[in-house]
Amino acid sequence: MVKDRFRVWKYCMGALLAAALVFSGVFGKSGFEKAAAAEFDFFYDGPVDMFTGEAIKEDSEVQTEKVNIPDGSVYDRSTGMYVYSLKEGTVSVSVADGMIVTGEVTLAKSEEAKILLFKNGKEMSEVPQKLSSPGSYVIQDAGAENAGQLMGFRILGTVTGAVSQYNLPKGFSVRSVTLDGENVDYDYGVVDLSGEGKYDISYICSDNGVGYHLTVTLDHTPPQVTFEGVGDDNRAKGPVTIKGLSEGDTVKVLFNGEETQLNSRAQLMESGNYSVTVVDPAGNRVERDFRIIVYLNMQAWMFVGLFLLVAIAVTGALMVARKRLRVR
Repeated sequence: MVKDRFRVWKYCMGALLAAALVFSGVFGKSGFEKAAAAEFDFFYDGPVDMFTGEAIKEDSEVQTEKVNIPDGSVYDRSTGMYVYSLKEGTVSVSVADGMIVTGEVTLAKSEEAKILLFKNGKEMSEVPQKLSSPGSYVIQDAGAENAGQLMGFRILGTVTGAVSQYNLPKGFSVRSVTLDGENVDYDYGVVDLSGEGKYDISYICSDNGVGYHLTVTLDHTPPQVTFEGVGDDNRAKGPVTIKGLSEGDTVKVLFNGEETQLNSRAQLMESGNYSVTVVDPAGNRVERDFRIIVYLNMQAWMFVGLFLLVAIAVTGALMVARKRLRVR
């Protein structure tokens, strides 16, 4: 009974609104009929398209098998892939252009398709079907005369400092963002990731109604290391010890342009030019260039001392021998 009364009330409200529009000259008779037949849901609290104001339909409500996406691809519901047209053939990707993920990305291309795959600006020798290594990826149409970027995406580690902002792909909008479990403010198309902690981002593609989640921990703090022995002038008069290294940190050392290794005490001892890079598990890095000038270490001092002792002993022996010769 209550539901029927509420339904009648909604029809009446729709009819009154349509009548007002007719009298104002906005709609004609056909407009009145359409408005009278419409059913207004004044209590809808689901996702709304930020551009049109219309309700975004969920997967179960959308019947279209293939949906055009603003980045030029076609979303295929049967495979869950975004299909991009090439000069010859197609390439299908499990993410849309501009997406950021922490999991695996799937690629599939038609038999006649020719593509180039780049990771962090370098062309990959092979095009695998699965990608999971962190990095920035770009796909180009190798068959096109001017092969530009067809689409690109980014794979992050679950703990990273590589990003400070997520600009969502065109046609995608944010539904919620939490940082360490607490709700934070956000723009519908941009998420600020400059803070540190665990982010959980929920967003949706307005055109196909597919929802996505990105969970990632942001760590922007560089390794807290010091280079003991290096002065303000980037010179050292003795061994240099790298202190403050943590588990998972990687150290790359170039000595006079060639890669070398730290000893077990995290020391650099030979004189020469050094370039040291320390990278933590989140990808944050510290770089330091310095020079160890020629110096005498303990072993060298012992050698010098021994040499002096031998020299003194030899000199003394010679002097004694001369005195004996004179006496005779």
